[in-house]
Amino acid sequence: MQPDRAAALAALRWVLGGEPVDLATFWGGFEALPPHLRPLAASHALRHLAGLDTDARQRLLAMERAAAVAYMARHAAVTSMRTALDAANSPAVFLKGIALAEQVYPSPATRTMSDIDVWLRAEDLPMAVSALMEAGLTSPDRHTNPTALSGPDPDAYLEATVAGGVVFIEAHTRPASFRDLGDQEVAALWSSTVPAGPTALPVLSLDAQLLHVCLHTTRAHGCVAGLKSLVDVAMIVRGWPSDALWEAFTARVMRVGAAGAVYVSLELAREELGVGVPGRVLDRLRVPGSRAILDVAADLLWSPPPRLPVGTPRLLGAEGEPGWLRNRLLLRRNLTAEERQQLAPAERPDPRLVIRYFGNRIIALAALLARGELLRPSFWRRVAVHRRGFTWMRELSRIESQRGPP
Repeated sequence: MQPDRAAALAALRWVLGGEPVDLATFWGGFEALPPHLRPLAASHALRHLAGLDTDARQRLLAMERAAAVAYMARHAAVTSMRTALDAANSPAVFLKGIALAEQVYPSPATRTMSDIDVWLRAEDLPMAVSALMEAGLTSPDRHTNPTALSGPDPDAYLEATVAGGVVFIEAHTRPASFRDLGDQEVAALWSSTVPAGPTALPVLSLDAQLLHVCLHTTRAHGCVAGLKSLVDVAMIVRGWPSDALWEAFTARVMRVGAAGAVYVSLELAREELGVGVPGRVLDRLRVPGSRAILDVAADLLWSPPPRLPVGTPRLLGAEGEPGWLRNRLLLRRNLTAEERQQLAPAERPDPRLVIRYFGNRIIALAALLARGELLRPSFWRRVAVHRRGFTWMRELSRIESQRGPP
């Protein structure tokens, strides 16, 4: 392990209730932390770290205040959203950072985030988007398709302007982390909503939150920039109420076929941050061959988010890729005519879909060429991170598929 990472993990473990660190170790770890984790460390240090001089204290206070201002902007945006959605009679569940901030973090401002995620019912989405836009939210120009209100899993992307700043909002009708789950299980997760924080924000129950965070870390992002998600896992586990809930959680994970993804997240949290996940839970979820992907994942945790230009994932074939193309059925040149006839109907794509799919790739390539992105070394470094995470997800899927029935 690189020395700066070791110091960063030591500082995080201390923040999460682990062994105390001295001043030098804290500062070494603090500087090595990803920026989005520093407000949490700063807040903890201000209250629990002895020996801070005036300059150091002022630096940490400035960071804490900036995080508080950002939180107030998000809080104002959420309040406006809830008012609009209530008026439209559109129930909503708030997800990820905004939910966990109220539910499990010591102070909501210490859980930073780049956007607000809200889960809406598919049938409510057009009406909800209309209500939100009437309340002053807008569609961001940086999205080539800012609102997609059709298809199996439509989403809407909106912005709220608060005190001169912009808060980005993603509305989901089926969170990406749940897209491999059955409709009945997704409905059960929706029904698990509980109130959190002083405003009774509707969020998922703790066990549903843990499942969502684990799947989001592994299946949605391939552990890239996943250190913050491991801290989320740690915060959730700190508030875990009983052994009985662990049993129910493990049974649900096994039932939905997510043992590998959840095991990787929990084991990484245990190894990297010392999170107290019960050994019996890990033993039950462990999948053969997981050690190799754990080692790769531990490195991916520290990769910065690729933040690729719009259209790049589509060009790379890593976003919304149809199952028939993922299986390479279309591209097997050695497939005989007789073998093609034996394919299931779902494996023979409509030619219009093929044309549209590759047409989208050509359009994405042309846009990247026009902007000069393909000539920048930084672009290709980000592509490499994205591809590495995507390759890791494929390997996780392969290992999960080899696991026998529970």
